[in-house]
Amino acid sequence: MSLKPEEEKLVISFRPFQLDDSLPAEGVDKYKFLSNLIPPAALDPMIEELGSKFKPLGVAFTGKGLIGNSAKAHCLMIWASETASQAQQLKLMDALFQIHCSIGKSVGDPEAIVEAAAKAGFTDEDQIRSILKSPIYKDKLKNLRKHAATELGISTVPCLTVVKKDGKQEKLEEAQQIETVQGFTDLIEEYSS
Repeated sequence: MSLKPEEEKLVISFRPFQLDDSLPAEGVDKYKFLSNLIPPAALDPMIEELGSKFKPLGVAFTGKGLIGNSAKAHCLMIWASETASQAQQLKLMDALFQIHCSIGKSVGDPEAIVEAAAKAGFTDEDQIRSILKSPIYKDKLKNLRKHAATELGISTVPCLTVVKKDGKQEKLEEAQQIETVQGFTDLIEEYSS
């Protein structure tokens, strides 16, 4: 996600990032997985804070359900970025976030991804399934992940890069403390209003 200095509005761009690319596509228990990364004393308030921030946006954020390998979802987003309008891309990302944040299904589940694509207006199910298996998009994902890590310095999510009017960049990432999550959501509110 990045903010451009010449504009007075929030500009959102999504980059692929996987918490753990060894996760199975079918998923594992989300809370258990996250509590191995973030102590529950910090995780529980983060989940509560995110839930309160997302609720007005119509997202019922939950720490329950499954978390899975997101590579296939990223491949679909890469394809969408090449073929669809930004509005349709945002609809797809919203549908994928709903799977991950609200519904509790694994975002690596091909059936859930096809369903999300349909909600975003991508109705050719065979084409979507083909993209999910495509070595071309797997290679593009690999290259984009490498670029994010080496060129952009992104090592965790969420990561918000703010390009200030003077051209200097401020990177806010690694929401491992509630103060950082609050800062992240406050910054989004500040620049999107």
